[in-house]
Amino acid sequence: MKKRILESNDDISNSSIGIIGAGKISREVIKIAEVFNMKIYCNTLDPEKHQDLLEQGVEFSSLDTLLSNSDIITVNIPLNEENKNLISKEKISLMKKSATFINTSRAEIVDMNALIKYADENKNFNVGLDIDAKNYKEILDVKRSNVIVTPHIAGVTKEAIERMDVELANNIKEVINEKDGIAQVNYSVINRRKIYEKYSYINWNYRI
Repeated sequence: MKKRILESNDDISNSSIGIIGAGKISREVIKIAEVFNMKIYCNTLDPEKHQDLLEQGVEFSSLDTLLSNSDIITVNIPLNEENKNLISKEKISLMKKSATFINTSRAEIVDMNALIKYADENKNFNVGLDIDAKNYKEILDVKRSNVIVTPHIAGVTKEAIERMDVELANNIKEVINEKDGIAQVNYSVINRRKIYEKYSYINWNYRI
């Protein structure tokens, strides 16, 4: 028993965590990390937009610095053309051999084959994947003590679906009324005049 305890994972208290992204999920993770007095690294495309996080002890860093120094790494960003394979084979090799890597984003952001290979080669490297597992059956075919996969269904509850519907409706209203959407990403592609002209029969001031 003593040997098993000594070989077990380290306590997360006073360890370091690297958070990729600074959106809603990342901010909730930061709250938890604060409780455990963790060193918090954050990589985001727009640090200036998230300066309030500095008051919570967050240190903005490059992706390489974050990967090299973090005991726990969590990826919480939406998938787009720019960040496909963001966590490449080369980036994976930067991580500590004893790190824990958690991906709550789309699987395409990570080189999955390289990640699993790294986990197979380093038994103290732990992986948590919340992905659409049907596209990665080969991962499930082998039982691994250091890899956990969940099927990306945490948000599929009645209440969560209702919240998503309401947020979608409010987002549409905000954008049409020339305001920023709640979770807007592609600001540059919006042409409100065309939207107004195409859907001129709609009363956009209707209260949602």
